[in-house]
Amino acid sequence: TERLGIASHFEDVEAFGPIILTISLVNPIYMTLKKPTTRNNACEKYHDIQKVLLEPGSLLVMQDDARYDYRHGISKYRWIRLSTFDQEDMCRDDTYHRVSVTIRHVLPTRRKVQATQDESSEWKQQYR
Repeated sequence: TERLGIASHFEDVEAFGPIILTISLVNPIYMTLKKPTTRNNACEKYHDIQKVLLEPGSLLVMQDDARYDYRHGISKYRWIRLSTFDQEDMCRDDTYHRVSVTIRHVLPTRRKVQATQDESSEWKQQYR
């Protein structure tokens, strides 16, 4: 089975407000926070790397440095090491599922889809 991850990235500062909330559900996962030496998604040199265990029912609040200075992502690793917390390690196999809800305040400065980029009107005409 393919284990999906989320590439390490910064949230768009012009699109979303200063606080981002993520509620983790169903199974645990580690989120990796990386503070690159240059603030972009391509930089591979870091001042700091942290792993945060997102347990079911947990709320992650990203603000201040965590929001603006760190990239975040979910790796594609097979095992979730929980033995550090006196729990059994978990394999991301076919039975593993993860759900998360992320809440962002959308700013009026976000990039907007131009009328020419909207395919829905073409689709509506085609399938009426």
